[in-house]
Amino acid sequence: MVIRKNHAVIIACMLVLTMFASLLAAKDIKAQTPEQRVEQWYTSAKVGLMIHWGMTTGQTNDDIAAYYNIADFEAAATAGGWNANKWVDEALRIKAKYITLCSFHSVMGYIKPWRSAIPGTMVTQRDYLGELVAAAHAKGIKVIVYITPDPKWHDRFGYEWMDNAGYRNYKNDQSIDMNTKKGWAQYSYDIVDELLTNYPNIDGLWFDGWNQYWDDLGLIEHIRSRNDNIVTIGNGRARDLQIADADSLENRASSYTPSYNIPSGFQAVPSRATAENFKIGGGWWYHGDENTFVDIPQTIRYIAVAAGSNFNVDIGEGPKIGGEMSVSLTNVNTQINAFLNWAGESIFGTAGGGFHKGGFQPGNWNLGSFGVTTLVPGGNTHYIHVLTSPTSGNQIVIPDVGYTVSQAVLLKTGQPLTFSQNGGYVTISVPAWDSIDTIIKLTATNPLNIIPRANITATASSEDPSHLVASAVDDDYTTYYSAASGAALPQSITLKLNQKADISGLRIQQTEDRPVTTGQEGAPPPTRLKDYEVYVSNDGLNWGTPVKTGTLMNQRGVQQILFNTLQTQKRYVKFKVLNNYNNDGVLKIAQMDVFGMSGWNQTDLGTVTVPGSYKSNSDTNTVYGSGADVYGTSDNAHFVYKELSGDFSIQTRITNPSYSSNTAQFGIMARNSLDSNSKMINAYWTPANNYFKSLARLTTGASTGRAVESTNNALPVYAKITRSGHTFTTYKSTDGINFTQVRQETVAMNNMIYVGMYVCSHATTTALAYATFDNLTITQP
Repeated sequence: MVIRKNHAVIIACMLVLTMFASLLAAKDIKAQTPEQRVEQWYTSAKVGLMIHWGMTTGQTNDDIAAYYNIADFEAAATAGGWNANKWVDEALRIKAKYITLCSFHSVMGYIKPWRSAIPGTMVTQRDYLGELVAAAHAKGIKVIVYITPDPKWHDRFGYEWMDNAGYRNYKNDQSIDMNTKKGWAQYSYDIVDELLTNYPNIDGLWFDGWNQYWDDLGLIEHIRSRNDNIVTIGNGRARDLQIADADSLENRASSYTPSYNIPSGFQAVPSRATAENFKIGGGWWYHGDENTFVDIPQTIRYIAVAAGSNFNVDIGEGPKIGGEMSVSLTNVNTQINAFLNWAGESIFGTAGGGFHKGGFQPGNWNLGSFGVTTLVPGGNTHYIHVLTSPTSGNQIVIPDVGYTVSQAVLLKTGQPLTFSQNGGYVTISVPAWDSIDTIIKLTATNPLNIIPRANITATASSEDPSHLVASAVDDDYTTYYSAASGAALPQSITLKLNQKADISGLRIQQTEDRPVTTGQEGAPPPTRLKDYEVYVSNDGLNWGTPVKTGTLMNQRGVQQILFNTLQTQKRYVKFKVLNNYNNDGVLKIAQMDVFGMSGWNQTDLGTVTVPGSYKSNSDTNTVYGSGADVYGTSDNAHFVYKELSGDFSIQTRITNPSYSSNTAQFGIMARNSLDSNSKMINAYWTPANNYFKSLARLTTGASTGRAVESTNNALPVYAKITRSGHTFTTYKSTDGINFTQVRQETVAMNNMIYVGMYVCSHATTTALAYATFDNLTITQP
């Protein structure tokens, strides 16, 4: 018996040790970074409903509070038919993914509408928070509890809301004064701890600013030890210090340009989770007015701008004591619902364009137009939100920042839109402008013709040792280059390419840690870059005169700088900053890119339905093209070329085609000019019967006649063209070594001609054909 008992004790001890080890392991696995916590649900939420409801709900002025005791408050809530689903239904109406309950708020009377055994401020008998959590979670909505750091309104309306004596006795410490920040910090710390115990399934805590004594108490660390999944959001000073997982910005008392924009004084990195919170209906809480004016268009634009800035938007509404919204709030929520029903795909599941995940340039566009852009991360879908339409006409012109557009439709109706793209801009014709947000849905390839940053070395006239210039050309948006502290402008950055390239411009992404204008809460002056000069060079020593001078706009997001003339075969680019918008020496750049190709240019020959494009990765080139045909008296295709003088040989392997017409063409070509009816000779593969063909136009405007052709040429196949004087010869091969002559012609072309790869979709639809061209070589004697 003794042996069995000892054996049982040993087993029990082993089980306890195993459980303890498991708990430690689970805690280690559970530990998360702030980014991991917000990515679980907060970042993707986009819209939240911010409820202000408490003892002053229903007040009509600043001298009279609505309720002075908890019994009257609860009696009124019961008489009004309070039910948590009233708020959940409103959240669903505006497609909010979370509700923030702002009752433990200074102006709301510091009420605790939840289970609490801690005296100090009023507490309800009914568990409103518990009912809200249950109702919200049943509908997939998260719940955040608001915490105020400020006891200064303890005697608002001439009434003392704090029970100092009760809390002192509870803590057995008569020195505590809840009316001071230190005393309040202890009390609110205890309230947070109790919330985490009684409501382990709340999803977030929202701190309206930060109390320095919370630091002394280790409040954030305590929250993390109790619940590592809970998301913390910081407003005011908490935001500036980035104490919490996410930031929040209150949009009152700020400067806006335009009026619906993110407050111009705001400063933050768009890759950090952030929410803009704003009130509608005249105040944060219900004042007894059913029909307070609400600027519905402005409210909806806030939602669009927040999405375009990688923000959430917290819509502040004050329900009546019974939980229902006033007539004016119900009306605006209905309008938000109508907007998001058709525009939701451009808000939810997207990221702001022009920041750390790419996308088109936001901000000021043509003729006074303004807007934001969003994109589906990792995809080819982009949305242009035209929030202020051009002052005249029906065209919007936006910088393409390297993207190639293949389709444009009006999101609200699905109507295809006519567009054109050239010179670094996309011009889109819109039949009519929406009064609030004209949303254009674009399909576009990833940015092409961008020199890989890995192929660029950067140096600077000065640099901060903590923020080296190499950070401007790395692939980490969160790092940045800064000029040396105290250095005066002008300052310059020189970019050295690993080989010569044809350069057409720069793409600049500034840091977002400074505002556009001086804003609320001591936001510092703007230090965004202003006037600049750009130089190019072959040797990095002789720069000549600027190839571009200009002024960057004082706005958030990426900006492109395009040269007036293509700078061919250059290896160095110097970006010289003359001043900034604060006229001081601050110069910060998060990322820089060079528009260009390593010696290759591209164009659409003739008339095409969709502009073609080109991208290069190491020695692999992909050419996208449309066009009806390369045949007869004129050609329509996308052509990627070099300008070559004298004799040459060009060859490449053609593989991995995509096409809708089996007569599409994928090949190489030599042309006398870029006119559609130019003299030319080509060598190409086409899907029909695996033909390999060669056409020639011997004089300008003449017909090519029939092609010299052969069938059964399975891919991959090599194509080759040589020139000797005016004699051009085309070849094909299966291995790139042994070539068979296909055609030879005498064509009187200029000494300098255009030679390269081309694709013709042989279709007039919007679909682009494309193929891969690798093992590409050009040799000249």
